[in-house]
Amino acid sequence: MPTPTPIAAPPKRRWYQYSLRTLFVVVTVLGIGFGWLGVKMRDARRQRAAVKEIENAGGLVNYDYQIAPHGGTLPNAEFPAPAWLRWLLTEDFFITVDAVELWPEVPSHIDLTPLE
Repeated sequence: MPTPTPIAAPPKRRWYQYSLRTLFVVVTVLGIGFGWLGVKMRDARRQRAAVKEIENAGGLVNYDYQIAPHGGTLPNAEFPAPAWLRWLLTEDFFITVDAVELWPEVPSHIDLTPLE
């Protein structure tokens, strides 16, 4: 009687193997992306603080999406980003201040120097 041949076990799945160079490239790309995101978030926080000060002083602020191409203001301007993304990154991440209106009686405690 011939000896039965053993059935080969299915080969084990190997995890994908990446080189150290690939890991370095991925980490570098992610670092650049998150660095850019951090700078944009910092700028958005500074803009929000400046807008809050202007509005507390009785001024008006118009954003870039509220300005019409011919120079007037759009009364029913639609925000340029979806609501879930505005919630995630804040509204000031997507918009910039285009016009500020202040009256002559600006309180002395308001600092109107440009943010760097």
